[in-house]
Amino acid sequence: MSDKWKTPFLFETWNWEGDETVLPYKLLYLTKLSPISSLYSEAKLKEILRNNYYNNSKFDKKSFFFITHRSDTAGCVYLNYKQEENIFVIDFLIVNGKKYSNY
Repeated sequence: MSDKWKTPFLFETWNWEGDETVLPYKLLYLTKLSPISSLYSEAKLKEILRNNYYNNSKFDKKSFFFITHRSDTAGCVYLNYKQEENIFVIDFLIVNGKKYSNY
């Protein structure tokens, strides 16, 4: 595997598991730091994330990854499986650029 795709030193990668009451807030936090936050209100962002991802029956918890640094959420990525093409595509990738732009 290329170093280009490895998690940086002292960072961890984990998927959508554990206390699921907290995970939507971690995703919302990152989304609010992204440029998309200027397009929608916080209420609309919550609705989009809830309907299109974690409350959607097609949401694959094993294909959603958080990247953390000492418990701080540094980023997240969702890989969406396209069955008809037998490939995974990055549905979205969000990085906390305010803190982690040098990684």
